[in-house]
Amino acid sequence: MPKESFGKDVANQGLYRALAEHGKFSQLHWLTAQPASTQQLRDAFLPRGGATALRATDLLDLYAPCLSGTLLRGQPYLAELAWIRGAFRRPSAYSLVGLIHT
Repeated sequence: MPKESFGKDVANQGLYRALAEHGKFSQLHWLTAQPASTQQLRDAFLPRGGATALRATDLLDLYAPCLSGTLLRGQPYLAELAWIRGAFRRPSAYSLVGLIHT
């Protein structure tokens, strides 16, 4: 979580924690510009433990969303992600989902 968190950051963390704890996913994968260890992800999103595997890779890893079929972004700005997907993958390779927090 950033040092100066905004409401959307707190909401995103809550959503990701709920997905990790209750989503019945075998794995969740974060694309991030800042390296994160598996333990850091577990501390942030599975503090009470759980079976969901949590992984983080480089922001430009375009293979991970292809495996899951969806790339979820915690904000509504998808144009850059759509452009990158279209440049390196078929548009049908994975869905893009953005969140709007009100």
